[in-house]
Amino acid sequence: MGIFMLTHLILWNIPSIAMHLRLSANWMFLDKHLANYQYMAQEYSIADMAIYPWYGWLVLGKLYVGDDYDAKTFLQTDNYQNIVRWAQLIAQRPAVQKAENLILSSI
Repeated sequence: MGIFMLTHLILWNIPSIAMHLRLSANWMFLDKHLANYQYMAQEYSIADMAIYPWYGWLVLGKLYVGDDYDAKTFLQTDNYQNIVRWAQLIAQRPAVQKAENLILSSI
């Protein structure tokens, strides 16, 4: 077994490293796309609405934050300036602000 294959097996079998590597590829792709577009589909669309609660909240530090864990820091999302810009742009939309401020009651 070559060193590349051995390294690959080790890295992909350590959950936190595997997750980081997989997500980094997604982040790079999304950041590159948003370098050329203001929104996912050139104008605000369902595509932005669908991914903002995950990508947007992560880069804005609103998701997966705990006493001993911070996904924004772990994933180094500040390195993806185009995603940060996109998330800030969407977060300023009145409908998004209204939705984020909703208090949901249990059923």
